[in-house]
Amino acid sequence: MAPWYISFYLSWLEGTAHVRNAKPIWLTYESFFANPRREFASLLDRLDLHYGDDDIESAWHARTPDRFNVGVVGRGKAAFEADPGATQALERLVRLYPTVDLSPILSAPLVPASPEAGSA
Repeated sequence: MAPWYISFYLSWLEGTAHVRNAKPIWLTYESFFANPRREFASLLDRLDLHYGDDDIESAWHARTPDRFNVGVVGRGKAAFEADPGATQALERLVRLYPTVDLSPILSAPLVPASPEAGSA
């Protein structure tokens, strides 16, 4: 799963690098579910879509409860902590991208410390 996740992230960075003024919006599960209405309103604002509080509230109440996957904070991290081999493999994978800022998707111990980090 981790190689797919990193590949997916890198494909977005690469794709948006070729689009003028493209700025990906990175939204975490934790931040969204800590305050979903605020994060949803912020997302709409960043997309230059302007809706009133009543519209947002109405959309929030109209959502369906269907879920295919239940998000659990820390589940991925716990899986790697339980398997040292998986953690080492992920660390090797991360080192393949020393000039890419992976901090939006990886926790601090796995983000490579590099003077070039921060550019994609």
